[in-house]
Amino acid sequence: MDVKFCPNCGKQLGENTSFCGECGHQIAVNAVQTIPEPVVTVQDIPAQSTSAPYQEIDHMVSGETVLVSPGKVVNKTVYILLALFLGGFGAHKFYTGRIGLGILYLVFFWTWIPGIIAAIEAIYVGIKKNSDAYGNITM
Repeated sequence: MDVKFCPNCGKQLGENTSFCGECGHQIAVNAVQTIPEPVVTVQDIPAQSTSAPYQEIDHMVSGETVLVSPGKVVNKTVYILLALFLGGFGAHKFYTGRIGLGILYLVFFWTWIPGIIAAIEAIYVGIKKNSDAYGNITM
């Protein structure tokens, strides 16, 4: 189905219209400009998320286009190991690029609170975050 526009004002017209509803211009059969409607397929519509918008990237290994949420992509296993064994020093925060939080963990490592929080984060990421086919997660 073609979309029709008024040659005088450019307003979109109905299918069997002889006058433009916007400007009142009489529409001749051969004077109407038609533009074919675009065909949209499921592949053209990006996946939607309620938590964060997604962006398209080209995967370096396979060359396919994948959708990822914004953030730094890190290996899930490495993140969990860093959080469990060096989390009190903020190593897992430095690994994800959150330098400010890493420094905060370093400043308060002597209180054992960052180590406890890091252990909780490691358990949370291990249970709740699903990794992709390559073992990566977005933080």
